[in-house]
Amino acid sequence: MDANSLNIMLYGKIDMIIKLLIILTVIFAQTINSQWQERYSPTSANLNDVVFRNDTTGIIAGDNGKFLISLNAGENWQLIETDSTINYFSVDFLGDKKAILVGSIGIMVLVHTDTGNWEYLNSNTSSNIYDIEFVNDSTGYFITRKQLYKTIDWGNTWNIVYSGPDLIYSFDFANENNGLIAGMSNFSPGYEMVKSTSNGGESWELWGSYGYNTFWDIYCIDHNFGYAINDYYFFKTSQEMRMNPIYVFQNVYSLKKMFFINNQKGWIVSSDYWPRNSTIYASNDAGSNWSEEFEATYQLNGIYFLSENIGWAVGDSGSILKYNSISNTVEKNYITDFYLFQNYPNPFNPNTTISYVIPEQTHVSLKVFEGLGKEVATLVNKEQSQGNYQVEFIATNQATGIYFYRINAGDFVETKKMILMK
Repeated sequence: MDANSLNIMLYGKIDMIIKLLIILTVIFAQTINSQWQERYSPTSANLNDVVFRNDTTGIIAGDNGKFLISLNAGENWQLIETDSTINYFSVDFLGDKKAILVGSIGIMVLVHTDTGNWEYLNSNTSSNIYDIEFVNDSTGYFITRKQLYKTIDWGNTWNIVYSGPDLIYSFDFANENNGLIAGMSNFSPGYEMVKSTSNGGESWELWGSYGYNTFWDIYCIDHNFGYAINDYYFFKTSQEMRMNPIYVFQNVYSLKKMFFINNQKGWIVSSDYWPRNSTIYASNDAGSNWSEEFEATYQLNGIYFLSENIGWAVGDSGSILKYNSISNTVEKNYITDFYLFQNYPNPFNPNTTISYVIPEQTHVSLKVFEGLGKEVATLVNKEQSQGNYQVEFIATNQATGIYFYRINAGDFVETKKMILMK
C-alpha cells in the first residue's frame, strides 16, 4: 500500500470517528434536554410560580385571577378562575391540603387543594405581594417591595418584621429563625443589599455593599451564609456575611430565579436575548460551574424542585415544563382513584364547571338534579378513558336554589351539592 492510499484510509477513519463523536454529542444533548418536557396547560395566561407539597399534589399561580391544581403529579391540571383583575405572583403550601396564593394589591387567597374551593384572607397590606414562603405549617413570611411580613398562626394574622427603606426583591429562610432578604440598597441605588436575621426577624444585620447590581434572588444556608444572583453573576459567601461573585453567565439579559434542592444542587432561570427567551441552567457543585439544561422560546417565571430528579418550571402563555431525570419515556401512572371535585364557581350564575378524575376506562354518567330529586340535565353519558375531565353546566333556564350533581363511573358513585343564585 502506497503512502497516498494510507493517507486516504487514515483520513477516512478520522472523518468517520469525528462524525460518530458528533452523533454521540447530539444524542447526549438531546437526552439532557429531553429531561425537560413541555406539558399540557389549560390556560394561556402567564404563570408565575409553582410548588408541590408531595409527589402528587401541586399548585400554580398565574395572572388574570387564574390558578391551577393537580392531584396526580401534574398529569392533569384543573383551572380555577377568580377575579380577572388580580395577578397571583407566588404560592406555597400550608399543610397537606391547603395553600396560600398572594398577588397584586395585597390579595391573599386560601385554597383547599382537595376540592378547589378558595376564600380571601386578610394580608394586612394593600401593596403587591411578590413572594410567600412557609417554613412550617404555622410560620410563614411574605414580601412587598418595602416590607417583610410574618405569621405564626397559619396565615390568620400577619405583622411587619422588617420595613424599608431598601427595596426587597427576594427572601429565603432556612428555618424559623435564620433568614436573608436581598434587593437594592436605598443608600446606593442600583447596587445590591443583603440583610440577615437569626431570630425570626426581630432584628436584622446589614451585610457589606460591594458595588454589584441589584440582587434578584437569594438562597439561605443560615444567617451568615447563602447564595445570590444579579443580572449576570452567581454569588456565594466565601466568608461570613460577604457575597462574592464566582460565576458569570454569558449571553443573558438577566438572571431571574434560583432554586436549590440542597447546598450543592441548584438551578437558575435566565431571561435571554431573542430568539431564546429563557434558559434553565444546572449546577452540581454549589454554583462553581453551570451547564445549560433547557432553552425556551418564551419567558419562564418560576421554578421548583421536589427532589433532585423531579422538578417544574412555569412561564408566559400558560407554559408548563416538567423535569424528570429518572426516565424520559415512561412515568408512573398517578391516577389511581376516582375523584369528583366541587364545582367552580359555587354559588354560580348561570354557568359552573364540574371536574372529575377516572383511573381506568369505564362508562361515565354525570347528571344534575334539583333539590327535590328531579333530574334537570345529563352532562355526560358515555365511555371514557383514564384522565381528568371538565364539563360545564349551564343553568340559564333553571330557578335559584340548591342542586345536586351525581357521577356514576363503574362502581364509583358520588354526589355533591351546588347553589344557583340569580
